[in-house]
Amino acid sequence: MSAGIAHLAESATIDACWRQWSVLTGDGIPLGRQHARSIIDPEALVLASLSLRERERRLTDRLLWWADTGAKLLSVQRLNTMKMLYPRDVWERGVPWFAARALERGDGRWKKLASTQALEPRDAARPGKGSEQPHLIEPAALMLCLRAGFGVGVKADLMTFLIGSCAAHRQRRISATAIAGALAYSKTSVRRAATEMAQARFIEASADRPTTYAVNAESWARTLRLQDPYRTFAVAESEDIQVPVWRFWSWTYAFLEQVRERVWDHADPVVRASRARDIAEEFRVPLAWMGLALPDARQYPGERYFDAFVDLVQRVTATVEADVSQPPL
Repeated sequence: MSAGIAHLAESATIDACWRQWSVLTGDGIPLGRQHARSIIDPEALVLASLSLRERERRLTDRLLWWADTGAKLLSVQRLNTMKMLYPRDVWERGVPWFAARALERGDGRWKKLASTQALEPRDAARPGKGSEQPHLIEPAALMLCLRAGFGVGVKADLMTFLIGSCAAHRQRRISATAIAGALAYSKTSVRRAATEMAQARFIEASADRPTTYAVNAESWARTLRLQDPYRTFAVAESEDIQVPVWRFWSWTYAFLEQVRERVWDHADPVVRASRARDIAEEFRVPLAWMGLALPDARQYPGERYFDAFVDLVQRVTATVEADVSQPPL
Protein backbone atom coordinates (compact mmCIF):
# COMPACT_ATOMS: atom_id res chain seq x y z
CA MET A 1 0.00 0.00 0.00
CA SER A 2 2.91 2.39 0.64
CA ALA A 3 3.88 2.15 -3.03
CA GLY A 4 0.37 3.02 -4.14
CA ILE A 5 -0.55 5.94 -1.92
CA ALA A 6 1.28 8.55 -4.00
CA HIS A 7 -0.20 7.10 -7.18
CA LEU A 8 -3.68 7.22 -5.64
CA ALA A 9 -3.27 10.92 -4.79
CA GLU A 10 -1.85 11.73 -8.23
CA SER A 11 -4.59 9.87 -10.12
CA ALA A 12 -7.32 11.56 -8.07
CA THR A 13 -5.84 15.00 -8.71
CA ILE A 14 -5.40 14.46 -12.45
CA ASP A 15 -8.91 13.10 -12.84
CA ALA A 16 -10.49 15.92 -10.83
CA CYS A 17 -8.54 18.61 -12.69
CA TRP A 18 -9.43 17.13 -16.06
CA ARG A 19 -13.14 16.94 -15.22
CA GLN A 20 -13.16 20.52 -13.97
CA TRP A 21 -11.33 21.77 -17.05
CA SER A 22 -13.87 19.89 -19.18
CA VAL A 23 -16.66 21.88 -17.56
CA LEU A 24 -14.93 25.11 -18.58
CA THR A 25 -14.02 24.01 -22.11
CA GLY A 26 -17.40 22.41 -22.77
CA ASP A 27 -15.76 19.13 -23.78
CA GLY A 28 -17.18 15.71 -23.19
CA ILE A 29 -20.85 16.47 -22.54
CA PRO A 30 -22.78 13.39 -23.73
CA LEU A 31 -26.47 12.90 -23.06
CA GLY A 32 -27.15 11.70 -19.56
CA ARG A 33 -23.83 12.99 -18.22
CA GLN A 34 -23.43 13.59 -14.52
CA HIS A 35 -22.90 17.18 -13.46
CA ALA A 36 -20.11 18.35 -11.20
CA ARG A 37 -21.53 18.59 -7.72
CA SER A 38 -19.13 21.23 -6.42
CA ILE A 39 -18.10 24.75 -7.39
CA ILE A 40 -14.83 25.04 -9.30
CA ASP A 41 -12.21 27.07 -7.46
CA PRO A 42 -10.25 28.46 -10.43
CA GLU A 43 -7.07 29.41 -8.56
CA ALA A 44 -6.92 25.97 -6.93
CA LEU A 45 -7.49 24.32 -10.31
CA VAL A 46 -4.63 26.28 -11.90
CA LEU A 47 -2.22 25.53 -9.04
CA ALA A 48 -3.07 21.81 -8.95
CA SER A 49 -2.66 21.60 -12.72
CA LEU A 50 0.69 23.40 -12.51
CA SER A 51 1.89 20.82 -10.00
CA LEU A 52 1.31 18.04 -12.53
CA ARG A 53 1.78 19.74 -15.89
CA GLU A 54 5.13 18.09 -16.59
CA ARG A 55 3.72 14.64 -15.89
CA GLU A 56 0.40 15.15 -17.69
CA ARG A 57 0.77 17.06 -20.96
CA ARG A 58 -2.97 17.52 -21.44
CA LEU A 59 -3.02 19.69 -18.31
CA THR A 60 -0.38 21.91 -19.93
CA ASP A 61 -2.71 22.32 -22.90
CA ARG A 62 -5.53 23.39 -20.61
CA LEU A 63 -3.30 25.83 -18.74
CA LEU A 64 -2.15 27.43 -21.99
CA TRP A 65 -5.78 27.68 -23.12
CA TRP A 66 -6.84 29.25 -19.82
CA ALA A 67 -3.99 31.75 -19.88
CA ASP A 68 -5.22 32.78 -23.34
CA THR A 69 -8.95 32.90 -22.65
CA GLY A 70 -9.71 32.90 -18.93
CA ALA A 71 -6.79 34.46 -17.02
CA LYS A 72 -8.76 37.71 -16.77
CA LEU A 73 -11.21 35.86 -14.51
CA LEU A 74 -8.49 34.84 -12.06
CA SER A 75 -7.57 36.71 -8.89
CA VAL A 76 -3.83 37.36 -9.06
CA GLN A 77 -3.84 38.27 -5.36
CA ARG A 78 -5.61 35.10 -4.32
CA LEU A 79 -3.45 32.84 -6.48
CA ASN A 80 -0.33 34.49 -5.11
CA THR A 81 -1.52 33.79 -1.56
CA MET A 82 -2.63 30.21 -2.22
CA LYS A 83 0.51 29.17 -4.09
CA MET A 84 2.36 28.81 -0.78
CA LEU A 85 0.26 25.73 -0.02
CA TYR A 86 2.03 23.93 -2.85
CA PRO A 87 5.62 22.70 -3.35
CA ARG A 88 8.37 25.17 -4.14
CA ASP A 89 8.49 24.13 -7.81
CA VAL A 90 4.89 25.30 -8.30
CA TRP A 91 5.51 28.86 -7.10
CA GLU A 92 9.08 29.18 -8.33
CA ARG A 93 8.56 27.75 -11.83
CA GLY A 94 4.91 26.96 -12.48
CA VAL A 95 3.31 30.26 -11.49
CA PRO A 96 5.89 32.42 -13.34
CA TRP A 97 5.38 30.22 -16.41
CA PHE A 98 1.59 30.68 -16.33
CA ALA A 99 1.86 34.38 -15.51
CA ALA A 100 4.25 34.93 -18.44
CA ARG A 101 1.74 33.37 -20.82
CA ALA A 102 -1.12 35.49 -19.45
CA LEU A 103 1.02 38.62 -19.63
CA GLU A 104 2.01 37.76 -23.19
CA ARG A 105 -1.70 37.65 -24.02
CA GLY A 106 -2.20 41.19 -22.73
CA ASP A 107 -3.23 40.84 -19.05
CA GLY A 108 -0.91 43.30 -17.30
CA ARG A 109 -2.00 42.21 -13.80
CA TRP A 110 0.40 39.25 -14.07
CA LYS A 111 3.54 41.32 -14.59
CA LYS A 112 4.89 40.98 -11.04
CA LEU A 113 4.51 37.19 -11.07
CA ALA A 114 5.72 36.58 -14.61
CA SER A 115 9.16 35.47 -15.68
CA THR A 116 10.10 36.10 -19.30
CA GLN A 117 12.46 33.13 -19.06
CA ALA A 118 9.71 30.78 -17.85
CA LEU A 119 7.99 30.31 -21.21
CA GLU A 120 9.60 27.84 -23.55
CA PRO A 121 9.64 28.87 -27.23
CA ARG A 122 7.17 26.14 -28.15
CA ASP A 123 4.76 27.38 -25.45
CA ALA A 124 4.98 30.96 -26.63
CA ALA A 125 3.93 29.90 -30.12
CA ARG A 126 1.62 27.03 -29.24
CA PRO A 127 -2.10 27.87 -28.93
CA GLY A 128 -3.94 26.34 -26.02
CA LYS A 129 -6.40 23.62 -26.99
CA GLY A 130 -9.98 24.60 -26.24
CA SER A 131 -12.91 26.80 -27.17
CA GLU A 132 -12.47 30.49 -27.93
CA GLN A 133 -14.23 31.46 -24.70
CA PRO A 134 -14.69 29.62 -21.38
CA HIS A 135 -18.02 27.83 -20.94
CA LEU A 136 -19.62 29.30 -17.84
CA ILE A 137 -23.05 27.73 -18.26
CA GLU A 138 -22.84 24.90 -15.75
CA PRO A 139 -23.66 25.57 -12.08
CA ALA A 140 -20.15 24.39 -11.14
CA ALA A 141 -18.79 27.52 -12.87
CA LEU A 142 -20.65 29.79 -10.41
CA MET A 143 -17.53 31.50 -9.05
CA LEU A 144 -16.36 32.43 -12.52
CA CYS A 145 -19.86 33.51 -13.56
CA LEU A 146 -20.10 35.94 -10.66
CA ARG A 147 -16.63 37.27 -11.39
CA ALA A 148 -17.55 37.75 -15.05
CA GLY A 149 -20.67 39.66 -14.03
CA PHE A 150 -19.46 41.68 -11.03
CA GLY A 151 -15.69 41.75 -11.40
CA VAL A 152 -12.87 39.75 -9.87
CA GLY A 153 -12.74 40.42 -6.15
CA VAL A 154 -13.76 39.48 -2.67
CA LYS A 155 -17.47 40.27 -3.08
CA ALA A 156 -18.04 37.86 -5.96
CA ASP A 157 -16.09 35.16 -4.13
CA LEU A 158 -17.87 35.82 -0.85
CA MET A 159 -21.25 35.38 -2.53
CA THR A 160 -20.04 32.18 -4.20
CA PHE A 161 -18.80 30.78 -0.91
CA LEU A 162 -22.01 31.58 0.96
CA ILE A 163 -24.24 30.11 -1.74
CA GLY A 164 -22.16 26.94 -1.89
CA SER A 165 -21.78 26.61 1.88
CA CYS A 166 -25.44 27.26 2.63
CA ALA A 167 -26.40 24.81 -0.10
CA ALA A 168 -24.24 22.13 1.53
CA HIS A 169 -25.41 22.94 5.06
CA ARG A 170 -28.88 24.42 5.41
CA GLN A 171 -29.26 27.19 7.99
CA ARG A 172 -25.50 27.53 8.19
CA ARG A 173 -24.14 30.91 9.32
CA ILE A 174 -20.45 31.68 8.88
CA SER A 175 -18.11 34.18 10.53
CA ALA A 176 -15.81 36.56 8.66
CA THR A 177 -12.83 34.72 10.16
CA ALA A 178 -13.97 31.37 8.74
CA ILE A 179 -14.75 32.93 5.36
CA ALA A 180 -11.32 34.56 5.20
CA GLY A 181 -9.62 31.26 5.99
CA ALA A 182 -11.58 29.45 3.32
CA LEU A 183 -11.12 32.05 0.60
CA ALA A 184 -7.54 33.19 1.31
CA TYR A 185 -8.51 36.84 1.80
CA SER A 186 -7.75 39.00 4.82
CA LYS A 187 -10.36 39.19 7.59
CA THR A 188 -10.49 42.95 7.14
CA SER A 189 -11.38 42.77 3.45
CA VAL A 190 -13.95 40.02 4.05
CA ARG A 191 -15.59 41.90 6.91
CA ARG A 192 -15.76 45.12 4.89
CA ALA A 193 -17.23 43.35 1.86
CA ALA A 194 -19.74 41.41 3.97
CA THR A 195 -20.89 44.56 5.78
CA GLU A 196 -21.54 46.34 2.49
CA MET A 197 -23.30 43.34 0.95
CA ALA A 198 -25.49 42.95 4.03
CA GLN A 199 -26.35 46.64 3.83
CA ALA A 200 -27.46 46.07 0.24
CA ARG A 201 -29.47 43.02 1.44
CA PHE A 202 -27.55 40.66 -0.81
CA ILE A 203 -26.62 38.56 2.21
CA GLU A 204 -27.94 38.21 5.75
CA ALA A 205 -25.96 39.34 8.81
CA SER A 206 -26.70 38.24 12.36
CA ALA A 207 -27.44 40.78 15.07
CA ASP A 208 -25.20 39.05 17.65
CA ARG A 209 -21.41 39.15 17.93
CA PRO A 210 -19.30 37.94 16.33
CA THR A 211 -21.37 38.67 13.25
CA THR A 212 -22.13 35.68 11.06
CA TYR A 213 -23.41 35.64 7.49
CA ALA A 214 -25.72 33.52 5.36
CA VAL A 215 -27.78 33.51 2.17
CA ASN A 216 -30.82 31.68 0.89
CA ALA A 217 -28.95 29.44 -1.53
CA GLU A 218 -32.00 28.19 -3.42
CA SER A 219 -33.36 31.70 -3.97
CA TRP A 220 -30.02 32.84 -5.36
CA ALA A 221 -29.82 29.72 -7.51
CA ARG A 222 -33.16 30.63 -9.08
CA THR A 223 -32.13 34.27 -9.51
CA LEU A 224 -28.88 33.24 -11.18
CA ARG A 225 -30.67 30.56 -13.23
CA LEU A 226 -28.44 27.77 -12.00
CA GLN A 227 -30.11 25.06 -14.02
CA ASP A 228 -29.12 22.00 -15.99
CA PRO A 229 -28.06 23.54 -19.32
CA TYR A 230 -28.21 20.17 -21.08
CA ARG A 231 -31.69 19.01 -20.08
CA THR A 232 -33.48 17.26 -22.91
CA PHE A 233 -37.01 17.46 -21.57
CA ALA A 234 -39.15 20.05 -19.79
CA VAL A 235 -39.33 19.90 -16.01
CA ALA A 236 -40.80 22.17 -13.38
CA GLU A 237 -38.52 25.08 -12.52
CA SER A 238 -38.29 23.99 -8.87
CA GLU A 239 -37.05 20.56 -9.99
CA ASP A 240 -34.55 21.99 -12.43
CA ILE A 241 -32.51 24.09 -10.01
CA GLN A 242 -28.92 22.90 -9.63
CA VAL A 243 -27.33 24.37 -6.49
CA PRO A 244 -23.61 23.51 -6.46
CA VAL A 245 -21.87 23.14 -3.13
CA TRP A 246 -18.64 24.71 -1.90
CA ARG A 247 -15.75 22.36 -1.37
CA PHE A 248 -12.35 23.39 -0.12
CA TRP A 249 -10.48 22.62 -3.33
CA SER A 250 -7.41 24.69 -2.49
CA TRP A 251 -6.80 22.62 0.63
CA THR A 252 -7.93 19.34 -0.95
CA TYR A 253 -5.55 19.65 -3.87
CA ALA A 254 -2.75 20.80 -1.56
CA PHE A 255 -3.31 17.79 0.73
CA LEU A 256 -3.18 15.38 -2.21
CA GLU A 257 -0.05 17.11 -3.49
CA GLN A 258 1.66 16.64 -0.13
CA VAL A 259 0.80 12.95 -0.24
CA ARG A 260 2.06 12.68 -3.81
CA GLU A 261 5.34 14.50 -3.11
CA ARG A 262 6.45 12.48 -0.10
CA VAL A 263 8.70 9.44 -0.54
CA TRP A 264 6.89 6.47 0.94
CA ASP A 265 8.27 3.38 -0.76
CA HIS A 266 11.72 3.08 0.78
CA ALA A 267 11.13 4.74 4.12
CA ASP A 268 11.42 2.92 7.41
CA PRO A 269 7.88 2.07 8.69
CA VAL A 270 8.27 4.33 11.72
CA VAL A 271 9.55 7.22 9.57
CA ARG A 272 6.73 6.64 7.11
CA ALA A 273 4.14 6.82 9.89
CA SER A 274 5.77 9.98 11.24
CA ARG A 275 5.52 11.65 7.81
CA ALA A 276 1.87 10.66 7.61
CA ARG A 277 1.16 12.20 11.03
CA ASP A 278 2.90 15.42 9.99
CA ILE A 279 0.71 15.78 6.90
CA ALA A 280 -2.47 14.93 8.79
CA GLU A 281 -1.72 17.48 11.51
CA GLU A 282 -0.86 20.17 8.97
CA PHE A 283 -4.28 19.73 7.35
CA ARG A 284 -6.27 19.03 10.52
CA VAL A 285 -8.50 22.12 10.24
CA PRO A 286 -9.14 21.94 6.46
CA LEU A 287 -9.94 18.24 6.74
CA ALA A 288 -12.43 19.07 9.49
CA TRP A 289 -13.98 21.65 7.14
CA MET A 290 -14.38 18.81 4.65
CA GLY A 291 -16.08 16.68 7.29
CA LEU A 292 -13.16 14.26 7.55
CA ALA A 293 -11.80 13.31 10.96
CA LEU A 294 -8.12 12.49 11.46
CA PRO A 295 -7.08 9.07 12.70
CA ASP A 296 -6.63 9.11 16.47
CA ALA A 297 -2.92 8.65 17.08
CA ARG A 298 -3.72 7.02 20.44
CA GLN A 299 -5.56 4.23 18.67
CA TYR A 300 -2.87 3.86 16.02
CA PRO A 301 0.49 4.16 17.79
CA GLY A 302 3.82 3.93 16.04
CA GLU A 303 3.95 2.51 12.55
CA ARG A 304 0.29 1.47 12.71
CA TYR A 305 -0.65 5.09 12.03
CA PHE A 306 0.31 4.76 8.39
CA ASP A 307 -2.47 2.27 7.64
CA ALA A 308 -5.00 4.63 9.21
CA PHE A 309 -3.55 7.46 7.12
CA VAL A 310 -3.98 5.42 3.95
CA ASP A 311 -7.65 5.06 4.88
CA LEU A 312 -7.86 8.85 5.29
CA VAL A 313 -6.36 9.42 1.83
CA GLN A 314 -8.84 6.96 0.36
CA ARG A 315 -11.70 8.86 2.00
CA VAL A 316 -10.38 12.13 0.58
CA THR A 317 -10.11 10.69 -2.93
CA ALA A 318 -13.61 9.20 -2.67
CA THR A 319 -14.94 12.64 -1.70
CA VAL A 320 -13.10 14.19 -4.64
CA GLU A 321 -14.59 11.66 -7.03
CA ALA A 322 -18.10 12.37 -5.77
CA ASP A 323 -17.66 16.14 -5.93
CA VAL A 324 -16.53 16.24 -9.56
CA SER A 325 -18.98 13.72 -10.96
CA GLN A 326 -22.22 13.59 -9.04
CA PRO A 327 -25.33 15.79 -9.43
CA PRO A 328 -26.22 18.13 -6.53
CA LEU A 329 -28.25 16.56 -3.76
